[in-house]
Amino acid sequence: MSASSTPQLEKDLEARNGHAYNDTSSPDGADDVETIVGSTGPNDKQRRKGRSWHTSAEKRSTADDEDDEDSFPDGGWEAWGVVLAGAIAMCVSFGAVTSFAVFQEYYAKTILQDRSQSAIAWIGSVQLALVFGMTVPSGYMLTWAGPKLPMILGTCFLLIGTMTASVAKTWTQLFLSQGIAAGIGEGLIMLPVISMPTEWFLKKRSFVSGLVAAGSALGGVLLPIMINRLLNTHHVSVGWTLRIVGLVQLVGMTIAIPLVKQRFHRNAPSLPWKIYFASRSMNFLLAGSFLMYIAQYIPYLYITVYGVFRGADPSLAFYFTAVLNAGAVVGRLLVGSLADTYGPYNALVTMSFLSGIVALLQTQAVNNTGILVWACTGCISGSLQSLFTPAIARLAPSPTMIGGFVGIGCTLVSPALLASQPIAGALLALKPGDSDFLAQSIYTGLLCMAAAASLAVSRAFLPDAGGWKR
Repeated sequence: MSASSTPQLEKDLEARNGHAYNDTSSPDGADDVETIVGSTGPNDKQRRKGRSWHTSAEKRSTADDEDDEDSFPDGGWEAWGVVLAGAIAMCVSFGAVTSFAVFQEYYAKTILQDRSQSAIAWIGSVQLALVFGMTVPSGYMLTWAGPKLPMILGTCFLLIGTMTASVAKTWTQLFLSQGIAAGIGEGLIMLPVISMPTEWFLKKRSFVSGLVAAGSALGGVLLPIMINRLLNTHHVSVGWTLRIVGLVQLVGMTIAIPLVKQRFHRNAPSLPWKIYFASRSMNFLLAGSFLMYIAQYIPYLYITVYGVFRGADPSLAFYFTAVLNAGAVVGRLLVGSLADTYGPYNALVTMSFLSGIVALLQTQAVNNTGILVWACTGCISGSLQSLFTPAIARLAPSPTMIGGFVGIGCTLVSPALLASQPIAGALLALKPGDSDFLAQSIYTGLLCMAAAASLAVSRAFLPDAGGWKR
C-alpha cells in the first residue's frame, strides 16, 4: 500500500465509525458491507456503510453478525466467566507489578542498599514496560492460536521469574528475574484477558473492562499486605516470601486459564500497518496515552518511599500502596460504569485532568493521616487503565480487530513506562542527600494535564455518532 493511500484509510475508518461514503474502491482484502453498529446507548443504533477486512471469501458472510449490536451476549455464564478469569489473572500477574513499591523499599534497605532509588526503579520499570511491550507477540499468538496459548506461556515465564527472584542476591539477578522474565510473562497474559471480554460485551464494555482492570488493583491491595506481613511481622525471608507469591500466582492462573474463551473462532485478517494510524483520533489517543502512562504509575511505585521520607514506619508505609490500589478498585468499577453512559473519552479526559491536580497536591500530605487521605484518590488515577481498552476498541473497524488495536496501542505506550520510573527516581536526587518529591509531583501533574489535552483533541476527531456522549 502506497503512502498516498493514507487519506483513503482515514476516510474508511471514519466511515466505519459513523460517516457514510460512496467510494467503491477497496484496498486489498476488503469488501464494502452494510453493518449495524451501536454507539453509546441501546437506542442509538444506525445503519451505515463500513469496511470488513477478510482473509478468505467464506469469512465475509460473518461480518454483519459480528458487528450487529444484538449479536453481543452482554451477559450469560460464559461471558461473565471470561470477565472473572480476566480479573483473577490481572490480580495475580499485574497486581504483582503494582506491588513493586513494597519490594523497592525493602531492597533499598537490604540487599540493594548500595544502589540508588533510580537504579532499583529500573527493575520495576522494565517489568512494567514489558507488560505492555509484549502485547504484539501475545497478539499474534492470540490471533492464530486463541487466548490459552499466550496465557500458558505467560504463566511459565511469570513463575520462572518469581521463583528465580527468590534466590537472587544482586541487582543483575533481580533485573533478569523479577524485571525481565516476570515482565514477559505478565505481558503475554495481559492482552488476552483484557481483550476477550470486549468480544462478549458491547453495552457494558467499559464496565466489564473496569472489572477486569480492578483485578490488578485488587492484587495491588492484597499482595502488599501479604508481603508486608510476611517480611515485617512474621520475619519470613524475602526468598520464601517470593515463593509464596509464586504459589498464589500458580493457583490464580490455574483457575483463570480454563475460563477464558474466544467468541470469534477464526483467524483475524492480516491488515496493513497504516490502518492502525489512519485515524487522527487514534493518533491523538496514542499520544495522550503515552503521556498518561509516563505519569500514571509513579505514585504506585513511590508512595511507600514517600511515606518513609515523611517519617512513617516502614511496616505502616507498605499499607499506603494497598490503600492506593483499593481506591483504584473503586475508581475502575465506578468510572467504568459511568463511561458506558457518558462515553469513555469523556471519562478519560476528565480523569486524566483530575489526576494531574491530585499529583500536584501530593507534597501537601506531610503526615500519616494526610498520606492515607491522599492515597484514597487512587480512585481517580486508577480509573485510567480501565478506560484505555474501551476507548481504543471504539476505533477498531471490526470486533475481531479489537485485540490487534489494543495490542498496538499497548506496545506503543510501553517506552513511556520504561522511562517513567527511572526519571521519577532521578528527580528525587536533585537535592544531594535529600529527596525532592516536589519536583516529582510537578512532573507527574503536568504530564497528566498534557495527556488530558491530547485526549480531548482525540475526542474532538471522533465521528459524530453518539453526540457529546463519546
